Amino acid sequence: MSASQISSLVLDPRSFPVLKPHISCVGTDVYFGSFPLAQLTPIEAEFLRACTGDRSLADSARIANADAACVARLSSWLLWWGRPVLSAAISPGPVARLVLGARHSAPWLGMGGRTLIEAPGLRTLVVNCFGSLGDSPFVDAFPSLSEVSAASRDEAALLSRLAGVQHSIWEFPDSMLRETLVDSGRDVETLAATALQNQLLALIASLRPSQIFAPAALDGSPDAVLLFESMLSAFAGGLFEGELHFYEDVPPLDGYRAIDEFMSRFENSYLSPRAYDVDITSAFQEKSALVSALRCNIGQQSGNAWLQSATLRGALASPPVPYAERFWRLDVASIC
Repeated sequence: MSASQISSLVLDPRSFPVLKPHISCVGTDVYFGSFPLAQLTPIEAEFLRACTGDRSLADSARIANADAACVARLSSWLLWWGRPVLSAAISPGPVARLVLGARHSAPWLGMGGRTLIEAPGLRTLVVNCFGSLGDSPFVDAFPSLSEVSAASRDEAALLSRLAGVQHSIWEFPDSMLRETLVDSGRDVETLAATALQNQLLALIASLRPSQIFAPAALDGSPDAVLLFESMLSAFAGGLFEGELHFYEDVPPLDGYRAIDEFMSRFENSYLSPRAYDVDITSAFQEKSALVSALRCNIGQQSGNAWLQSATLRGALASPPVPYAERFWRLDVASIC
């Protein structure tokens, strides 16, 4: 499938619209978080309430007696999907792939396309390790940490339902909270690293996944670095079985210095990260929809940068493809 063959689901009568998780309709008022966006007509409000993801756009419009102009006015507040959205979470069961993220958005931005393609045949659990706090560029819409946290959880739950994966949100303290902790002069970061690694190893021991994915921590954020180093040291110490992969958690459009620094971490090491790309062309339309739902923690400009990066990754892949995502599999380096 080429880029030119990818058509949009927006306003397609056969698509399944669902209200984005940070958008709410109260009476005839629409809010982005707690920020008022618009006042609707009764028909417009009824149409938004009918967009639950389990009925097509044609059926939703018919229920509300909404015309095409009405639907077009409200389209940006909807996430458009090509099949009915699951009404309930995936039931627990054996997990073959474990995907770890510092922020809930990172796994979807870095490997959302691959997850969408492979999850049907590879039962997946996505874990957001630092779920208690967060921040948002939209301070008017999400003025408190509790509102950011609630919106982030709603986004994580919806994206997991769309992709058909299990998800879990841990309450491990993030870097802002860790900076406030004092423990009799001991190194809080070292204590946190040990605690996080122990928690991760307990999860891995219980699930025994064949593949584990963690962020490459390319942007140097303290939480991503803590997660990266915890998994790296556990793998190096032989503390778990299975493949360890790192996914790209910064758009390559931001430059290649971060990747150079990532590779430098393995100099003089017997561990070698093998880079590879995954063609996500068949899922690019759906990944675009996922990115459109990640508006609590990222803005539209950042979301667009990720989608543009998929084009760049595809062009650099061998052979080139329309859209791709970048990964590194950690292997034991050969000795010559």
